[in-house]
Amino acid sequence: METNVQPSPSKRTGLTTAEVEQRVQAGQVNRYNSPDTPTAAAIVKRNLFSWINLFYIVVAIGLIGVHAYTNLLYLVIITINLVIDIHQELHAKKLIDELSILSNKTTVVLRDGHYQDIQFTDVVRDDLIQLTAGNQIIADATVLDGTVEVDESLLTGEADAIVKHPGDQLLSGSFVVSGKALTQATKVGKESFAAGISIAAQKTKGVASKVMRTMKKIVRLTSYLVFPIGILLILEALFLRDQTTTYTVVSTATALLGILPMGMQLLISVSFISGQVLLSQRKVLVQNLYSLENLARTDIICLDKTGTITEGKISVQSATTVDDHNLPFELKTGIQAFLAATEDNNATFNALQQYYGAASDPALTPVAMTPFSSERKWSSVSFADHGTLVFGAPEVLVKHQLDRLPAAVTTAEQAGKRVLCMAYTPATPANNQLPDVRILVAVILEDIIRDDVAKTFAYFDEQAIAVKIISGDNPIAVSQIAKKAGIQQYADYVDMSQITTTAELEAVATKYAIFGRATPSQKKRLIQAMQAEGHYVTMVGDGVNDVLALKEASGSIAMNSGSSAAKHVAQVVLLDSNFKVLPHIIKEGRRVINNLTRVGSIFFVKCLYSIALSVICLLLNLPFPFLPIQISMIDGLVEGYPTFFLQFEVNNEKLGNRSIIWALKRAISFAIMITVGLGIMYAVAKWTGMPLGQARTLMFFYTGWVTIYALAKACYPFNAFRTLLLGSSIIAFFGGSFILQNIISLHVGSLTSFFWMVGITLIASQAFYWVMRGLRPWLPWRNR
Repeated sequence: METNVQPSPSKRTGLTTAEVEQRVQAGQVNRYNSPDTPTAAAIVKRNLFSWINLFYIVVAIGLIGVHAYTNLLYLVIITINLVIDIHQELHAKKLIDELSILSNKTTVVLRDGHYQDIQFTDVVRDDLIQLTAGNQIIADATVLDGTVEVDESLLTGEADAIVKHPGDQLLSGSFVVSGKALTQATKVGKESFAAGISIAAQKTKGVASKVMRTMKKIVRLTSYLVFPIGILLILEALFLRDQTTTYTVVSTATALLGILPMGMQLLISVSFISGQVLLSQRKVLVQNLYSLENLARTDIICLDKTGTITEGKISVQSATTVDDHNLPFELKTGIQAFLAATEDNNATFNALQQYYGAASDPALTPVAMTPFSSERKWSSVSFADHGTLVFGAPEVLVKHQLDRLPAAVTTAEQAGKRVLCMAYTPATPANNQLPDVRILVAVILEDIIRDDVAKTFAYFDEQAIAVKIISGDNPIAVSQIAKKAGIQQYADYVDMSQITTTAELEAVATKYAIFGRATPSQKKRLIQAMQAEGHYVTMVGDGVNDVLALKEASGSIAMNSGSSAAKHVAQVVLLDSNFKVLPHIIKEGRRVINNLTRVGSIFFVKCLYSIALSVICLLLNLPFPFLPIQISMIDGLVEGYPTFFLQFEVNNEKLGNRSIIWALKRAISFAIMITVGLGIMYAVAKWTGMPLGQARTLMFFYTGWVTIYALAKACYPFNAFRTLLLGSSIIAFFGGSFILQNIISLHVGSLTSFFWMVGITLIASQAFYWVMRGLRPWLPWRNR
């Protein structure tokens, strides 16, 4: 609702106390409510008090009630999964709550005719704000008096400072490089530019991991089954079979716990944590545990230029002497004296000092200086009785008479290189007016490329990962940087300032590799356009201008040397800003997903056959054939132990169609083998009059063998390590079953009887395995 306020204040007195209060009451103050994030208590409560956890508690109470304490081992897995999930959500909340683009806490305003130092959140619309060098602009404003140079690179990606005159607009979040100005706040709070980026960055998104999304759907689906199946199994056992309460509770718990993929959930968490830990050894902080999947699936990687490909520093590539005749001093001596005298202290002058050195000379006494400004594009130092050295842009030094430029300068500029020149004049500049000069030296500057970027881009090229640079700088200059960095498509560039419609942006998104003059909004929209084409896009950036793109991308990586806002929204932070670690991140993500999907099928076998057996037992009024501790034996020694070590194997292959559904399909045949095989064994046992305990022992060994076959398939092709794991798993399972037969309620008897049982179930499982292999071409769920 609009609220009437007093007219804008005069430039001399600023707002009065009453006017400030009126604007505060109208909500026109420089603060805003961040998007609501759940409290820590709400996160813990949501994870603890769910239907699935209620089921686990009910099962635990039932088992405790009948004193079946050895069957409570599943609670360990449930607890670990809960702790991991809660920790991830609390960490994400912490990052969102700490996100801030504005770093200044106070600012100077003019109120009631006096300058005051106040909290930046107390600034109101129309406040007069005084800005000087080093200040961050805390609200969108208009310059009233004075002139300032503003660095908007973090917001827009433009590397050069911009001069702002009276009437010009200032964006909140940018910094004042030089000058002094009185400005008037025009947009505060959530209406300001910085707040818009912060609010967009703080909006939470759902789980981006395809693995986690699929797993949550599977858990939700199976959770719908456990309650009705559980109730029916209990009623059937108590009233139709007249079984004891203890046996009913234990057998029902076995069926229901098998339906829920607890082990697979734990495997997923442990797999991603292993990737997180291994990457931390390379100084990589993985902030979102499950982001490794999207990084592994990356087929387009987008980069900002400054601070990512380059170090954000400048060096002198070469210096060509154009004319050093008839100077009143040695050329190098004069340049060193110039650098020692000038008060300029930006990246360019630092690069010159690195190249030439800075040294005063008794014969060259500085008597006048003109500092560098991006508007003037030159600086000068005048020496007593020795004339003036001027350093600046070549076209300015020759007063835009480009035909006067030396060939060395025009050739370098045509190649997209940045060229500055040192010139000489016997006169002293007055009133910021540059007299006629002659160019002495052409200096070619270059951005310092990070170490090993060429190797990194060669890896991307080898893996068919397209590299795109999205920058706020001149596209030609960015193209030259890309060429030096080893990007093959460096010549495919476009000037995004010429792209005005959505259709044009979508058309260039996948066509070009270099995007210059791109705004933060365009960066985000380019990534959206690429993703709309089905690509997995990873964004690497370091500035506030990258925040929206980082938030939108499938995968996001920030440099630790960049802005805090970029680091807070990124899924991964390179702690030592080491660009060459990017291939290792992708390889680690591939290792996690490849190994996870390869061994995940083993865990789904139990889930599928538990559902099938539960339904069959209900239809035929039969008890579930296993006890929880027996299933735990298979879980621990066939599923858990070998898969834990298998997940650490190096596997950098492209993911292809690898997914949880892919793993689920691989499990179907083995689940059918167990379900049908157990049915046949039960029928034979009834027909021959075999004791029920002995029949269940054979069923247990048969189920173990088929699960071992699933493990063997996950280990194929075999190597020494996988063969050792498979062999040790077989020995541990069957040896442990014989030794612990009384504890896990098996009816084995003598060692001879044990070998007979193991041999019979091995033959049965092998026969069924060949039957399924013969049927494989006609199976609709087979993985191609």
